[in-house]
Formats: sequence, C-alpha cells, structure tokens
Amino acid sequence: MGDAAAIALFKIFTADQLKNPQTIESFLPILRDAFSERQFIAEESDKKPAITLFLLNCIHQNASDAQVLEDIRQTIEFGKQKGAQLPRPGATP
Repeated sequence: MGDAAAIALFKIFTADQLKNPQTIESFLPILRDAFSERQFIAEESDKKPAITLFLLNCIHQNASDAQVLEDIRQTIEFGKQKGAQLPRPGATP
C-alpha cells in the first residue's frame, strides 16, 4: 500500500482525531506495515514515504504524550530508512 496508506488516513480521520493518542497508536502500525514489503506496493509513487513522513511530522508536532511521541519518532525513522532504500533515479539495481 505504501504512501497510499497515509493518504487514506488523512481522508478517514479529522484533524482532531489525528491529535488523539489512542487514534495515533491505532494507525502507526498501519503506516509501518504499509512499507514493510515494498515489492507488494503497486504504484511506484507510493513507494516513497513523502505523504507518510508529512503526516507523521504533523502529528508529532501536536502530540504531547511521551510514549506516543516516541512511537511517532520511531515510525518516522522507519519511514526514512525505507525511503533511503529506494534506488536513485538513473541508477542500475
């Protein structure tokens, strides 16, 4: 699913829901799972976690719970790691 997962979350949840610690904790695993098996992501553009990282940074700014902040931080690092594993344009695999 890749970045499409973050797009879906933006459509499903309101701004207030995206500030709720329980809601955040419920969808962080979805974002991690969305990038865990890149070979199953159909759309090439969804392989880049751009929208996912944007969403995570937005909710990180609004979160106040220490555990939620740490979980968001770990998910951001996971997303950056997965994005860094993408081949560069023009590079041969």
